[in-house]
Amino acid sequence: MFKRILTASVMCFSVSSMAADFEFAAGVGSQYGGLGGQVVLNNNDSKYFVDLGVFGGGLGFKTIVSGNEIHSLGAHIGKYKFIFGEEISTVSVIYNYHFDGFRQQGWEIGTGIAFVKRDRYKALFSNEYSEEQKSAALVFNVGYTF
Repeated sequence: MFKRILTASVMCFSVSSMAADFEFAAGVGSQYGGLGGQVVLNNNDSKYFVDLGVFGGGLGFKTIVSGNEIHSLGAHIGKYKFIFGEEISTVSVIYNYHFDGFRQQGWEIGTGIAFVKRDRYKALFSNEYSEEQKSAALVFNVGYTF
């Protein structure tokens, strides 16, 4: 399912890229695959991004919600895999604060509320498997747009 969404998103990016420009960002948190970067497509008052990091990756978008362009809202889906085999899938509603403005280079911080699905995994030094869990969580990120 994730591969199909990624393929469709890449095709949409290539079609609409003629009227928009690209930028790159690096950071820590859910919108950066844990510790990684983003390829961002700018399109007027919205940004669409693909993120890839040490622990996973995802797709998202954010759009301006204030006149001074420092606040943005959006959504993000991601999939992460951790050292001990735990796999986590998330769907989040995100909020970002852009210190220098939405369209400018600079720092941003963000948070969000995510629906989290943890797949079955084996805990360290244990012979028992943990069953699938579903819950809500707060997510955070800090990044810099180049």
